Amino acid sequence: MRTMIRSFGTLLLASAVTLACRSAGNDDATKPATPAAGQPADTTQMRVTGTVRAVGIEGGCWRFDADDGRHFEISRSGVPEGLLQDGKQATLELRARPDLMSTCMIGPIVEVVKVES
Repeated sequence: MRTMIRSFGTLLLASAVTLACRSAGNDDATKPATPAAGQPADTTQMRVTGTVRAVGIEGGCWRFDADDGRHFEISRSGVPEGLLQDGKQATLELRARPDLMSTCMIGPIVEVVKVES
C-alpha cells in the first residue's frame, strides 16, 4: 500500500511539474506549430544586401551574410542561376521559409525571390 501511495505521489508531482513548465513563459503553447490546412506559411519578405557564402557542411550549404550582421540559409529550391558563388555580393529580395527544415542549421531558411544586383 505504501509503495502505491508513493507511486501516485510521484506521478502527481511529475504531472504538476510538466504543466507548470508548459505554461510558464510559453506564450506559443496554444499556437499550432505548423499552419492549419489551407492556410499559407509565413510569407515575410525582406530586401537585404550582403554576401553569398559557401559553407562546407552536409555536402555544401549556402549562407547569405547580410551587411547588418544577420545570417540566412539560402534554400536551393528555385535559386536564380549564377547566384550561388562564394563571395558574390548582391541585394536580394528574400522570403522567410519557417516551414522548411535543413541539416545545415546555419540560419533561418529563406527563398530568393529576386536578385537586384
